Amino acid sequence: VAAQPEVVQAESYVLGMIVLDIANGRSELCTVIGARLDNGSLGAVRQLTPQLRARLSEPGAVVADLSDMRRLGFDKIGDVGEVLGRRVRLVGIVEGLKSLAAPYLFCSLETAHMLFHGVRHDQTIFVLAKCQHPQQASMVAQRLREDYDDMSALAAEEFAVRTRLHWVT
Repeated sequence: VAAQPEVVQAESYVLGMIVLDIANGRSELCTVIGARLDNGSLGAVRQLTPQLRARLSEPGAVVADLSDMRRLGFDKIGDVGEVLGRRVRLVGIVEGLKSLAAPYLFCSLETAHMLFHGVRHDQTIFVLAKCQHPQQASMVAQRLREDYDDMSALAAEEFAVRTRLHWVT
């Protein structure tokens, strides 16, 4: 993806469903989202302030939406949970990112790789890319689909439509 002449930035993005074991003995299906945390990150959500991004650099650190705290078994910052034997600790709270399905846990790429045993550090689930000119994205995605038949490549608009269709149907 990064080798495409129109692409000025490309980075890994790890997203997947995982079961969080909560201290009270319950389990909750959640969506883990791992992204780069630097200022120019394509995948880090806007609600992650520089302070939250710094806290997320700690191994096992996660951030959740305020509206999902109880569902995830968290009462306060510092609470812990476990994913497949690996400890996670809540280091911050955001607002306005409530999930339609499984609650989100935002984290660094390193923490996401730690939680998803099948994804090595040199692998990813998604590659996010930014083109020099946004109108080039569809053309780049089409070229990638033609050149790599085992890759799904979508421009932002195409991805948005597929996501809406997925949840509607």
